[in-house]
Amino acid sequence: MRALLLAALTAGCLADYDPPPELASINLEQGLFDPSRGPLKLALSEPVRLGTLNLALYLGRTNIEAVLCVKDDGGQLPPGCAEEAAPILGPCAANLRASEVTSDGGLRFTCPGGGFTVDANNAVLSLEPSLPLAPFERYALVLAPGLEDSAGRSRKTPLRVNFGVKSQIPCGPTDFQPGFFFTVFDIESPIASQFHFFFRIEVKATTGELNIFGADADPIDPAMTDQKIDRDARRWRADPMPGTGTTVEARGIVADVDGGRVMAVFPFTLDVAVPRVEAPGAELSGRFSMIEVPNAPAGPREVIAGRLSAPNVFLGAGAERAAVGPGRGTATIFRLRDDEAPPLASLLRAGRSIADVTAPFGECE
Repeated sequence: MRALLLAALTAGCLADYDPPPELASINLEQGLFDPSRGPLKLALSEPVRLGTLNLALYLGRTNIEAVLCVKDDGGQLPPGCAEEAAPILGPCAANLRASEVTSDGGLRFTCPGGGFTVDANNAVLSLEPSLPLAPFERYALVLAPGLEDSAGRSRKTPLRVNFGVKSQIPCGPTDFQPGFFFTVFDIESPIASQFHFFFRIEVKATTGELNIFGADADPIDPAMTDQKIDRDARRWRADPMPGTGTTVEARGIVADVDGGRVMAVFPFTLDVAVPRVEAPGAELSGRFSMIEVPNAPAGPREVIAGRLSAPNVFLGAGAERAAVGPGRGTATIFRLRDDEAPPLASLLRAGRSIADVTAPFGECE
């Protein structure tokens, strides 16, 4: 009898229980987001009160306990975090006073790094980051505590989704060799210009994944070097120092497709110190060939010729920093011989070590 009474009371409690909003679905396949199929979209288990909706999309940096590496109120990272999980989108609040109505009756909200939309039922969210998400990178989407349903039932814990991003270039074995490269960026727009970098490219032979570390290249003797045409790397030096030089860090993939070898560099920030230029979200793709490089030491060498693009370019610094529109141009990246290459340490900004060049790689395996 007591068991029957307990079961009846339990059933009654469960029937009255109104859980807070949960995640119902998200358009991932085996934990991967495919940008070619549209925006990242998640459906909640029920409509929510927009005033309680706060979200952020982070680079998925965690410690060994899978705690997201976000600074606390004192500016400290959780123990074991080597790198901050920087926000890509947000933090974003569903502020009705700063919203616009979409064509299907939903609302769009703008926030740092882009925006997001909520459907007319306040239950489906679509993320719209300004910069493309990088293939093989890890991300963490977080909906902050306090999210309420229409009845006022509130979540006490965050809603978190971890995911990777799919690449259109397949992972696979490669015999591409790591090495040093001299890189020339010829910018066509928004302003015609030319920039030079030394690159060190590391490769994971079983997957084709690339780690790319670069530093600004300056002529050793400007009076004796025609920067427009001189391609003898022995007459250039690496300058990673803030103020006079800069560095580049990127990831990518190399693969043999369509009868040739191609490389894709995933979105990165192209940063130039003099003149002050910043192009976040820059993407680079190119094809390989074996040719002679004009005004470099004689002999054929491996060359990657490709296109560079960025959604927006900024000129100047501080109060004078201004957006000047999308950027596009070409890149010529050619392999250096041992006697032409700079010391690897000369490419690294403060806080980076030679060990960072080879690890970690991405998520192919």
